[in-house]
Amino acid sequence: MSNIADINHRVVETQATGGNPSQLIDERDVLIKQLSEVVEISSTQQLDGSLQVTLASGQPLILGSDAAQLKSTPIVNEPFIKNIEIDFSGQTFAVTGELGGQLGAFDNYLKDTLKPTQQALDEMAQNLATEFNQVLATGTDLNGDPGQALFSFDPNSPASSLDITAIKPAELALSSDGAPGNSDVLQDLIDLSTKPMTITGLGSVTLNDAFASMVGKTAIETRQAAVDQKAAETLFSQANAARDNLSAVNSDEEAANLMTFTNAYQANMKVISTANELFDSVLRLL
Repeated sequence: MSNIADINHRVVETQATGGNPSQLIDERDVLIKQLSEVVEISSTQQLDGSLQVTLASGQPLILGSDAAQLKSTPIVNEPFIKNIEIDFSGQTFAVTGELGGQLGAFDNYLKDTLKPTQQALDEMAQNLATEFNQVLATGTDLNGDPGQALFSFDPNSPASSLDITAIKPAELALSSDGAPGNSDVLQDLIDLSTKPMTITGLGSVTLNDAFASMVGKTAIETRQAAVDQKAAETLFSQANAARDNLSAVNSDEEAANLMTFTNAYQANMKVISTANELFDSVLRLL
């Protein structure tokens, strides 16, 4: 954005001194196009030749020779998601609404897809570990000792930190009373596979159903993303065509105009030639 602001300054200077800023404007147009791919913007031509650029939601990005900076600020308890802010001449503006462009797509993916999926996985991991450990705590191992936890995890990131403790096979408390052949606790562990658990976004479901639902949702969203991408590419092509029709040179049209001007020139030359002949004839008669 600072490059666009710099060109704005040079365009204003060139235009004020009677120079031709066409090359600078072409360079600026290229940079504006690149910026519009990153984030959705709106631009307004100013009387002095500069270009004012704002986000689609209205926050300023470029005013004359001044350019803003996009910054990210941390969110409490959100290690993977940050707020987007604009720093313009020492003033900070919160970005509201859809960002659009590549940055907007990334932001939407983080908030609408990655975060909910991460939360669901964390809850699945935490529920699995907690339920498993609670059931084992009701049993007795082969040595007659109380049951120990099989899983450990960090409550701040259960899915990524889920691990098996240093428990030994003989210490698995699979019996409810320690009697040989008793496997009541083992059966309780097996029954966990059909026990409903509350998962955000999925409701009360078993872990198997939760996993199947997440896989299906991912497939649907992947297909929808492909459809949205194709539609966006079509709109992008149409926008480029409209821009080119407005500002670019149409070779076929220019060739047709050249032919028209050539024919008109030749016709005028014939008129002039005929007039000269008539004038010469009149002079000879005199």
